[in-house]
Amino acid sequence: LVAGTCNLATLQRAAKDQLPLDWETGGQGHPQIIGTNKPIDCDRETRHGLRAPIHFYPMFENALRARRGLDLESHRAQMGKLMNRFTRVAAENPYAWFPVERGVDELTIPSGANRMICFPYTKYLNAVLFINQAAAVLMMSAQAARKLGIPKGKQIYWWSGTNTEEDPWLVSERPNLADSPSLRRCAEETFARTGTSIADMDLIDFYSCFPVAVELAAEAFGVGENDPRGLTVTGGLPYAGGPGNSYTLHSLATMVSRLRALQGATGLVTGNGMYLSRHSAVVISTEPRDRSRGDARATVSSSSKDAIPKIAEEASGQCTIETYTVTYDRSGAPELGIVIGRLDDERRFVANTPSDRMLLEDFVSIEEVGRKGRVKHVNGRNLFEPN
Repeated sequence: LVAGTCNLATLQRAAKDQLPLDWETGGQGHPQIIGTNKPIDCDRETRHGLRAPIHFYPMFENALRARRGLDLESHRAQMGKLMNRFTRVAAENPYAWFPVERGVDELTIPSGANRMICFPYTKYLNAVLFINQAAAVLMMSAQAARKLGIPKGKQIYWWSGTNTEEDPWLVSERPNLADSPSLRRCAEETFARTGTSIADMDLIDFYSCFPVAVELAAEAFGVGENDPRGLTVTGGLPYAGGPGNSYTLHSLATMVSRLRALQGATGLVTGNGMYLSRHSAVVISTEPRDRSRGDARATVSSSSKDAIPKIAEEASGQCTIETYTVTYDRSGAPELGIVIGRLDDERRFVANTPSDRMLLEDFVSIEEVGRKGRVKHVNGRNLFEPN
């Protein structure tokens, strides 16, 4: 039995109203930690304001937009069309936290209910963590299922899957911020292990904390963002809800229910951890896997061709922006500009812009990737000023 619960909505409400919660704590059990814990960021990142997913994912998004050659308005519309399709699914999901279909402009244009969080993401493009949701899946051998008398129509078979990890681990050290080599490897390995391709999938659920996670997953797994099958069965983390570290239990449980209604069908579910740092995927079906297809232990080597950048901790000199974002306060005013760029000698740096409001408003009005400027080290931080 694999189960997960998230009660952050109640916890947040109780803290806001200063109400005590008589929840039980403690117990006699001792948790077993599976996998390894690594620091998810470093001082050079946190010192310049990169502290949470809401800060990192916009950096990936802006880098990807530049790679795709989209202007700001076309990119806004494309994000809105992608996530509008997610809201349609959430609107039909009885367990969704926000079962509401939202239009392209409603999702992407700042408003009183939809303030800008970090450029280019408004509130409606961010995963929703403050929810009360739980999910569980029960796994057993086919022999145990037969012994328990579970009807054939309810049995869903796990074919295979994989998990991969980004290397370099830290975002500020990754060669290409518009790419995820480990996500591509996750896709290739999953299909190699199951003997399938994306064309064999009847249903898909891509982990969807932010639009860029879906966009890169669609690239890696070889599917169009407007594929008629859809890219979610739940509605996604911003709309169905994103229980911390537990969303994939919801996507798996929902996938099981959907597959039971489509006998002979196969589904793909993916997961993502931290800052596009860890990736996972699994293929499940109403039928057992044909053992003559695929190799359940197959591995694929898929590494980045780009050289790992050297880091300039105290940067100084002429430079070029690789990617950027601007954070906003709760009133909707721009607050802090964050830049990742390269010095003319190709060393990577992280920096802030001056906090001048006019500069920040200009910064989000035109494409900044590729913009030239000068960086200097002042009072423990790097400061970028555009030419």
